[in-house]
Amino acid sequence: TKEDIVKFLLDIASENEEIKQRILLKFDEADDEKEMSQAVALIHVYVRNNSDRHGFVDYRSTSEAIYGAELVLDKADFALGKGKPVHAVNLALCVVQEMVDLLQDADDSDGEIGGVIERGFTFITEIIENTELSPTEKNIIFENLIKEASHRRYDGWTDWRLNVIEACSLISDTPDFRDRLEKHMALLLKKGDIDSWDGSYFAEKVNQIRYNIILQNDGEQKAQEFIEQNLRFSSFRKMSIGRALQKKDYEKVIRLSIEGETRDKDKHGLVNDWRKYRYDANKILGRIEEQRGIAMDFILDGSFEFYKELKSTYDMGAWSEVYPKIIFLLENQKRCYSDIYTRILIEEDEKEKLLEY
Repeated sequence: TKEDIVKFLLDIASENEEIKQRILLKFDEADDEKEMSQAVALIHVYVRNNSDRHGFVDYRSTSEAIYGAELVLDKADFALGKGKPVHAVNLALCVVQEMVDLLQDADDSDGEIGGVIERGFTFITEIIENTELSPTEKNIIFENLIKEASHRRYDGWTDWRLNVIEACSLISDTPDFRDRLEKHMALLLKKGDIDSWDGSYFAEKVNQIRYNIILQNDGEQKAQEFIEQNLRFSSFRKMSIGRALQKKDYEKVIRLSIEGETRDKDKHGLVNDWRKYRYDANKILGRIEEQRGIAMDFILDGSFEFYKELKSTYDMGAWSEVYPKIIFLLENQKRCYSDIYTRILIEEDEKEKLLEY
């Protein structure tokens, strides 16, 4: 019988814990609770066998240490195929839990542990999005996910916590689920320091999740109103600008961009994003002087692309009087962009200045 074969294999594998746990998980027809215990044991044995005497897994050993977790994910896929989505989610969540805990005692320089965590979250998301779940199954998965989202293991791992919350949001299609998730997110936001970079990042991501819930359940109009209420976050400002561009409301694009430049004046990358939106809108509107002024800001910030853009707005006669002024400004500004300076000298055939440089 199958039971006799399993017992025989276990007797042979009694001296190798890895093989023993693999056989149990693969062939033992246990109930879901027992199978969860076997999954945890399999993950632990691979981690333990690839740790040093202090319990640390170095980067050379991570691929072997995570093999048990990968086998459990395969088992989760098998459970889903047998029509057991709740058990499949629990197995995948078990992998996420164990691997996040492992990050505390491992060197994941190659990102292999993080890769398994991502695979676990992707699997959970696919189940929620692509499986016809009964109300009871939804309730169990929601309870497990919302409990997991507040666990201390995610302290310091903001993106992993956000992944749990996002998975939870995908199943929050009833007023009760939405209300409970909203209270949970509000509590997490209250605990964080919104003024810190990490706190601000977390708040923005939580609001993106809120936006998706509103879009899925309340419609486009409510979602648009939510965007306009959250322009303090760059992703929402960009969404609003994108919608304004679709509607050809270029005045709104310019207004939102100017506000963004002021708000994010200490964030160089974002300032350039807002400035680029403003440049494009003015170019479409045919406001040549505004366009030239923005192009000059980009040039003095090191952009040769905008040097070419600016040059295209002048005829050759006028340009011969403009570009020497740009060279002068670059030579005398405190920041030195040698690359754009030399490229301009080559572009304008300023051989003497190039030799001097």
